Amino acid sequence: MRNILAKVRVQHRNIIATEIKEVFHAKDKQEAEQLFMKFTKNGKISIPT
Repeated sequence: MRNILAKVRVQHRNIIATEIKEVFHAKDKQEAEQLFMKFTKNGKISIPT
């Protein structure tokens, strides 16, 4: 989690942290993959790679 948030702008950290926590706390791998796809397609914030 820290590795992800270290690369995100400070003003976006709360939003990203909330959304990515859902992925980390998923019940199983399939749910985690679905939540991750939702997270990446959401596109509210553009994050440079």
